[in-house]
Amino acid sequence: MREMEINPITMKLELDIIDLPNACVVVICDGKAKLRELPPHGEYKIVTHQGKVKRMRREEGGGILRKRNNTYLWMSWFFLACIFLLIFYMYREEYKWNKDTIGVIADSLAAISATTAAIFTYFTVKAAMDTNKLAAEQAELSREYQEKSLRPSLDIKKTSFNVNLEDGFLSDWTKEADEGYKPSYASNYAMKVENLGNIPARNIEFSIGIENIEEIKDFIEKNKDSLEQRVSGKVGFAKSDSPYHVYKVTFNKEIKGVFKSPTFKATFYVEELGYLKSFHSSDEPGTQIYVPKLFIILINLLRDQIVANHLTPKLRIKFKYFDPYSTCYHQTFVLKPIIQNIGVIDSREFIGYFEVKEVLNEKAINN
Repeated sequence: MREMEINPITMKLELDIIDLPNACVVVICDGKAKLRELPPHGEYKIVTHQGKVKRMRREEGGGILRKRNNTYLWMSWFFLACIFLLIFYMYREEYKWNKDTIGVIADSLAAISATTAAIFTYFTVKAAMDTNKLAAEQAELSREYQEKSLRPSLDIKKTSFNVNLEDGFLSDWTKEADEGYKPSYASNYAMKVENLGNIPARNIEFSIGIENIEEIKDFIEKNKDSLEQRVSGKVGFAKSDSPYHVYKVTFNKEIKGVFKSPTFKATFYVEELGYLKSFHSSDEPGTQIYVPKLFIILINLLRDQIVANHLTPKLRIKFKYFDPYSTCYHQTFVLKPIIQNIGVIDSREFIGYFEVKEVLNEKAINN
């Protein structure tokens, strides 16, 4: 096993396949990457607990077949032990080796043999059932993969961030992005969306908004004094009468002698992406979507809570699109910021990445 170096700035892992073994696995956990060579045959187990990798174990040989052979070995030892104990007992009781004694031994051995055969049969049937279950699971995974490969399937690429809060928690995030349309609610931070399917995705529509705004509101109002004192600013939530958004969120802060009071709507904004080519049919597949400015400001504001894993703003992105045959699909992703490091010299700086989790991917029953 050897550790792989992840660039702490770009959060990218670069691999040179020339230096890699013919068969290997790279495991990434807590911002660290480890590479281990796979055995020529057998199993390689990765044991996790609460979302973290605890240990990696290499096991030679076949899994189910090895377990069945081990069972046979233990049953053989059990059979021999029973015979030994029977002979020892009869010797201690000074049995006379006559016709009746031999009959008792034969009956006992027959009973032990029948019991052992029944146990053998049970474990053989169980091993066959495990094999069939494994084959069924592999067939289902193959079917799902084939189904997805014959349709459009969107994916949000995992991206990193390197932030400097020069203007306090109201600072926007800058990121290199293609010039083009930018919604009024959006920050400068954009994420790339790609179509990994083999056919185009058409009439793409998505909605984007903060998933746990109620939880964030309750936390800020409960800890308002200490939070506002720490960031030298004020945060206010006002109930909205609009059917399209729940709250108006207002921030008040003085920046370089200028008093700023931006207000944002806590809602799900609906946008259109139009058309996305297949990942395999274009040199530059994909497009970009902008993260809402309110989401960025809340990450800045709740940075310490995110690091402590106490409260993390989550962004939900829902896609609706069609294939060339007018079949409708729904996909939903949840983005969660992971902050890995806060600057030692300048505490306004922090780096991390967005954890992207797909929570829905299905064909729509009704468009």
